[in-house]
Amino acid sequence: ATTTTCAEEKNTSTTTIHPDSFEAIQLLISTDATAAKKLQQKIDRKCSNKISDWHDINSVIFDDVTGHITLLDLGAGGRIRKLPTEAFSKLPKLRTLNLGGTDLPINQIIAVLKTCPSLQHVYLGGNGMGGAGMKQLCEQVLMHNDTIEKLDVRFNDVGSIGCQALADVVLSSNNHESSCSRSSSPCNIRHLYLEGNDVGDLGAAALAEALSCFENCQIRELFLGANKIGSVGAKALAASLGDVASSKLEKLYLEGNSIGPEGAAAFEQALDQLY
Repeated sequence: ATTTTCAEEKNTSTTTIHPDSFEAIQLLISTDATAAKKLQQKIDRKCSNKISDWHDINSVIFDDVTGHITLLDLGAGGRIRKLPTEAFSKLPKLRTLNLGGTDLPINQIIAVLKTCPSLQHVYLGGNGMGGAGMKQLCEQVLMHNDTIEKLDVRFNDVGSIGCQALADVVLSSNNHESSCSRSSSPCNIRHLYLEGNDVGDLGAAALAEALSCFENCQIRELFLGANKIGSVGAKALAASLGDVASSKLEKLYLEGNSIGPEGAAAFEQALDQLY
């Protein structure tokens, strides 16, 4: 499965790793062989508590000042059988987490995400969560989270059910006083990756409803490539664009769909009204 990379600059500092982060690393290494392979620098399974000794490892990034882990990339390295939630409870400054392509069960993914209060970028592509799993993720995590800004759930077969669940998260947001709001849960997702999810026209229509709730929807970039969206879904998305003053959406990607001449005409008309 294809997942987005979350690589950043390599560690170059000589700061000591924060004791909690060091313990979290040891827990991850001792619990799962795949996680150990992603994190371990030396074959003897010993790792230093100096950040400078991790400079060739891109799968973990530390804060130069505090030594806390800020990025953890466990994705695309093979199947992970188990992740200890107690390890993630020791990562209060974790901002970026990649679990893409790990095939972790959705209940474990949810448990991990619930334990990380400061997450901003979450990569979960290629985990086969399906519509039911996406609905669980939305109801148990996203509906109650106001820190995640980038969410990658591409190639998960979430279908229209998953899209409706995501739309409900946006429609339930309490970012502003709005007639769209259905509860008191926040949502600050700005970059949403949904490629290859068999969204179809029904899923596109659900997302369009969320996009048209301008007071609540914070989405700036929406990736919907290769999702079997036809002219009906394209028309719904085009109608959701609104005007320059209200819409926050800046980029919409629809490559690999079948929107046809009618869908293209709908976007042409919508863009003429916008600009």
